[in-house]
Amino acid sequence: MHWFLPNTLSQRLAHCRTGGMKVNVMTLSGDCMATSFDQSDTMRDLALWIRTKMGIPVAVQHLVKDDTVFKDPSLPFRDAFHGAEEVSVTVLRRPYTAKEREELFTRLVRATVAGQATQIRELLKEGAPVNYERAGQDVSVCLEHWEELPDQVEAPKESVEPEASKEPTAFGLTGEDSDESLEELKSVVSGSASAISEDEPVKEEAPEEALPCGGLSPLLMALATGREELARDFRQIGAAEPDLVPKTPSLRAAVTQLNIADITRHLMAGADPDTQLQRGEGIRATESGTLLHACAANHKVPGIYEIAQLLIHKKANLDAGDSEGDTPLAHARYFNAPELFKLYSGSGASIAGPFYARWENHGVQALRHLIQVGLHHVDDDQ
Repeated sequence: MHWFLPNTLSQRLAHCRTGGMKVNVMTLSGDCMATSFDQSDTMRDLALWIRTKMGIPVAVQHLVKDDTVFKDPSLPFRDAFHGAEEVSVTVLRRPYTAKEREELFTRLVRATVAGQATQIRELLKEGAPVNYERAGQDVSVCLEHWEELPDQVEAPKESVEPEASKEPTAFGLTGEDSDESLEELKSVVSGSASAISEDEPVKEEAPEEALPCGGLSPLLMALATGREELARDFRQIGAAEPDLVPKTPSLRAAVTQLNIADITRHLMAGADPDTQLQRGEGIRATESGTLLHACAANHKVPGIYEIAQLLIHKKANLDAGDSEGDTPLAHARYFNAPELFKLYSGSGASIAGPFYARWENHGVQALRHLIQVGLHHVDDDQ
């Protein structure tokens, strides 16, 4: 942690004597909490404290004092409050959008397959849901034993790649927030506009569409990868128990139907991660291949990336050839699947097989030809 929060009375008094200040944090619902900070602490330190004590994720916070909306998380208190010994700050919260909630959920599922405990806990503290809903209350979750985790945990081989997103500049404010948005926040605090509800998040109407991760959940993937400690945490938080019984007769059938949840269930039940599939069973552009080849061919299907992560966790052969000998990484390149290409290559896969070898050989031959032609031209000029 970068910030210091004195807990005992003597610590607080000593803190005040060394340049400390009292901060009163209020919500629109009437809750109020107070603590002490040093003048050199920053607005982000305050946001983290609010997340810990009030359960409000940093990304949905708006911190306001009078007519000032704080946007810079690195702003020291001495500059924000001009050396005052006591200040009052109002924290407003907005609901995550459906897109933001989906991204948080997807990142949580991927981090679970990868076994990245530190990232999982940070996502949950930022309100990532263990049960996906398009709308709901975004609450920071922190279990007592989490603080025992070391700051640095070695990342497993099957790493998770977070989705590209707009990073908030601070407290849920992006660089694209308009002046009108800031003025609205100021008017809410001053009482000249209707209050933002903190108990009833905005319900967003969205058309029915495929669930993120193809219906996979963090708890299901914790069980699929044998990560019992993560599974216990998710259950303690309130994760719904997943159905572990396959609905399709075989792994081949599940892949043919692109039934992501059933592919997972069959793999959990012991199906071979290197099962040979035929054209039409998730395989394209070749007569046969493995599940990793099928993932590349169907990389746009929600949940396929997570299936590829699971296959790598279960030691699927990253250098297996299709019917012509081309590897899964060659297929990821052929089908323009950049996420899978990065996942496969980062896990030790290589491009091999006749398809790209042919083009690379042609390139080498063409280069040699150009060099030879160039040398002939040089001889002629001389």
